[in-house]
Amino acid sequence: SREGERVLHDEYGMGSYLIAAAEDSADGRPITINEVDIDNFIRAKGAIFSAIRLMTGHLGMDPSDLEHILIAGGIGGGIDFDKAVSIGMLPDVDRSKYSYIGNSSLSGAYLMMISSQAEEKVAQIAQNMTYLELSNVPGYMDEFVACCFLPHTDARLFPSLTMK
Repeated sequence: SREGERVLHDEYGMGSYLIAAAEDSADGRPITINEVDIDNFIRAKGAIFSAIRLMTGHLGMDPSDLEHILIAGGIGGGIDFDKAVSIGMLPDVDRSKYSYIGNSSLSGAYLMMISSQAEEKVAQIAQNMTYLELSNVPGYMDEFVACCFLPHTDARLFPSLTMK
């Protein structure tokens, strides 16, 4: 076809790109990506980066001031920190500051069930925590929209990329 073998269309005309054919995937189903997938990904990366910028800014800090950046959750284990920075998902800071800690909510819930020390620690953390409702922060939507570009609308935020 004119569009190539990897461009597919469903019964409604929605286009998708074939990443792996059914015979090449682990579960025997084709792996595809479409515009909705890409839009959802860009919004998620925009939400992550805008939240980091607004939270650090709210505290009078810059992301480079952070000593450690912990990445949690099931999907976090597959994140390549260099690539996440190159698309504007994570701040352009020393990559050694990043660590993947796994499914921290599940681990924390388990520890709280079996350890009174863990339960006390969680209570202490909760008392010292500052809650910030991002949607109430002036300029949040402008920041979020700016973060929905690849890599970002402000190249100065990614000096290691502009030097390449």
